[in-house]
Amino acid sequence: SGEPLRHLVEFWHITDWHLNLFHEKRGDVKDMCRSSTSNAKQWPGPLGHFNCDPSAQLAKLATESVARISQNPTFILLGGDSHGHVPSARDGRDAVIDSHRQTAVLISASFSDSVPVLPLVGNHDTWPYYTDDADMRRQIARMWSGRFSRQAAKAFAASGYYRETVVSKPLLSVVALDTNALALPHMVEEGRKQINWLNSTLRKAQTRGESVLLAGHIAPGASHVDFGSMASGGWSGGAWRAEAQARLYA
Repeated sequence: SGEPLRHLVEFWHITDWHLNLFHEKRGDVKDMCRSSTSNAKQWPGPLGHFNCDPSAQLAKLATESVARISQNPTFILLGGDSHGHVPSARDGRDAVIDSHRQTAVLISASFSDSVPVLPLVGNHDTWPYYTDDADMRRQIARMWSGRFSRQAAKAFAASGYYRETVVSKPLLSVVALDTNALALPHMVEEGRKQINWLNSTLRKAQTRGESVLLAGHIAPGASHVDFGSMASGGWSGGAWRAEAQARLYA
């Protein structure tokens, strides 16, 4: 009854886990579990607290649990913001890189090298945050070398966006976007270039009869949903503005 499913794929979407590099078992839950305290009414322990970014132990437990459900998904979509909310005194490029390195170690320990991993750029994945950081993208691409194609890795390092085939028959691809360039006001020109690339890529996919999964970190229209708080962090719509969205969804 009805048409059969065109694609039956299984993938894990791991996003926004904001790894807590500085978790303390006896940390202050009012300070993201980062600073030890002797007079707290409760301590977070190794697995953390809901008021804090996740500890490495909690991230390890979560990754292992996911792998027990399915160890060989079609692919893993790494949705961005692996780096935690770190106090400025401890934050920096090395801390961002360390968060991504630990993320790669955790995922690689639970999933075989044959499982593709497709990274996205989040607003916490660059240094400084909210910037076009090609060097950071290159480092992330190297961490996942062999987990996605050389062509996709090269495009990701250069621009942050790329297309990757995940199923060859019938054809299914992931189109990964750099939403920093789409949501941030100082990157509007890069965002416009990306929108043009996206439209061209989707037209080619339509011609080939190809199905597409569109992936990004910051959703279209996000800056208009909660404008007050997002504007204070640097958002004002960028290339995700109403006129850009009208072209995208026309």
